[in-house]
Amino acid sequence: MKLITTLCFSFFLGAASFSQEIDQRLLSKYTSTELNEMMESSPKEYALLDYALDNAIYFSKGIGEKTNQLQTISMPTEGANFIDLGLEIQGQNQYFQISGDDRLLVIKSKVVLNYEMQKK
Repeated sequence: MKLITTLCFSFFLGAASFSQEIDQRLLSKYTSTELNEMMESSPKEYALLDYALDNAIYFSKGIGEKTNQLQTISMPTEGANFIDLGLEIQGQNQYFQISGDDRLLVIKSKVVLNYEMQKK
């Protein structure tokens, strides 16, 4: 009986510590169950999302008339990430014209983010 109690306690303690590894910012888009499953079955995908929270967005200087053809987006608040903007990381870079600004907001692609992660 003592062994069963110890095993159950260890299991719950392990599960609690495992769920604490989840970046809380991802919970605005994914459930903790989805994230735990992703961490188990696709740890590279989870690592990419986690890395992208802090590294997927940058600003670039607009280039001529082609920027007028881009989707316009409001200037993000300081520290905003791709999830806060309602966007997803895709297979190619995404470019958005910032309303009232001559710069572009760029969301890096999965390929670029994976490359950056490998360099670290």
